[in-house]
Amino acid sequence: MTTTLHGDSDLLAAVEGLDIRIGATRLVRDVSFTLRRGQCLGLVGESGSGKSLTSRALIGLNETTLTQTARRFELFGQDLRHADETGWRPLRGTKVGYVLQDALGAFDPLRDVFSEVRETLDAHRQGDRASRRALVLDALRRVGFPEPELRSRQRSWQLSGGLRQRALIASAIVASPDLLIADEPTTALDVNIQARIVQLLAGLKADGMGLLFVSHDLAVVSSIADHVLVMSEGRVVEQGPTAQVLGDPQDPYTRMLIAAMPARAPRGTRLSPVELPPVSGFVSGRADAGGTTALRVQALGKSYDYPDGSRVKVVSDVSFDLGRGEILGLVGGSGSGKSTVVKICMALVDPDQGEVRLFDQPWSSLPERARTALRPRIQLISQDPLGAFDPRWTVRRLLHEALAIGAVPPPGRDAQAVQLLASVGLRPELLDRLPRRISGGQRQRVAIARALATRPDVLVCDEPVSALDVSVQAQILDLLSHIQREIGLSILFISHDLGVVRHLCSRVMVMQKGEIVEQGEVGQVFADPQHAYTRDLLASIPQMQGVPA
Repeated sequence: MTTTLHGDSDLLAAVEGLDIRIGATRLVRDVSFTLRRGQCLGLVGESGSGKSLTSRALIGLNETTLTQTARRFELFGQDLRHADETGWRPLRGTKVGYVLQDALGAFDPLRDVFSEVRETLDAHRQGDRASRRALVLDALRRVGFPEPELRSRQRSWQLSGGLRQRALIASAIVASPDLLIADEPTTALDVNIQARIVQLLAGLKADGMGLLFVSHDLAVVSSIADHVLVMSEGRVVEQGPTAQVLGDPQDPYTRMLIAAMPARAPRGTRLSPVELPPVSGFVSGRADAGGTTALRVQALGKSYDYPDGSRVKVVSDVSFDLGRGEILGLVGGSGSGKSTVVKICMALVDPDQGEVRLFDQPWSSLPERARTALRPRIQLISQDPLGAFDPRWTVRRLLHEALAIGAVPPPGRDAQAVQLLASVGLRPELLDRLPRRISGGQRQRVAIARALATRPDVLVCDEPVSALDVSVQAQILDLLSHIQREIGLSILFISHDLGVVRHLCSRVMVMQKGEIVEQGEVGQVFADPQHAYTRDLLASIPQMQGVPA
């Protein structure tokens, strides 16, 4: 049931005193804000601070186990405090678009991208078959989705993380809603596509769309938001015009978020005030590792079949060495081949040409039975932790399984699991939670803890901090750097965030269209890029607007 009110026609959302509880626990406390046509409200804060719960409330998608109350809760002049599913359904898609932070989980793996993007038009019976097709293809082009006529026939799991995110944004704007709620919409995107998406969203805002922009990337928020709300532990600790809040923060928490940005700190300096625990208890290099090269990649090549039957080369003649105790960065646009290189390095995909060697011994060429005993030595931290977990297993069971692989005896696994969680900034209360019952940032930290549990020599990190807010990201970057220094762990670090790569890595490689087009010491490449694509990437790095360096 909803009630239609009369008033300011430009006012899209008005919220006063929003509280969200589970049982007696208040998850969101007394949150208030307004949002008008042509305005962008930025919502920032740590993982678990209540950002996603607040944004999901505006589209009626919070779980029924939660209790939601407010003194005022209006969208488009309608009182929705007591709205049921019948009241929300006409608003979703056409009046309010929503971009989830979990692009893979948002799509049906059995349906192609075209069908997923068209779903809103089908549900609301907008236009005929031909006009719906035109709207879907136009939305995909607007978000920079390559070859939409062809690649929209692929399923979500066949796409890179960045392409999935663009498809998700296309599905949210295809019906031209008045209000767009974007929950971490640029998380999985490289800087070029990120800049394009921000430009697209700014254009929609200029055309009168209201935008609630939830993000941990303060530089992106500063470039598009008119006002900012900073949340911590379910409360708004600071709010106001963007330039005022980010340029002259008054709350210590906001100042901490800004100080944690890696692009603003020299390499090797601490980003977080959180003390790091000893790592020798759960991570250790092996005395038999041998050699100076941890991972040797030689002339890799890999092709895939497209839906039309054509064969496309996604990795071409890629070669590099990861030294022992080195952190090597790999950057490039979405679809450049980075994730395919990761899969080949992890022996999850066989190369068409070339070879990967682990500590100067065969790795990619071995049969899987021969690799089993070696797998604990090389661990993957993926960009999609939810997809990597068994959804039926608790965090405790996930960590226990990894600790068993790492030869930790059963009596010591609980204590080790608690220590692992502490090392990535999580409390032991999460041990009995299911992956879907914790936030995206918390899931990513569990994934990192799980990878460390097997005591690896090599970590392959595929966008390991992309889902994390800046303060937790700072803890993880400090932790990785700490481990690398203490025990000589070798890390292949894949990221679209050039600021993170510059802060963490000693060397960097740049990929474009399946090839490494430039590589060298981080300082040299960033200061004097030789390839046009590298220069383009560096020019697209978002800068904090109105905030002193």
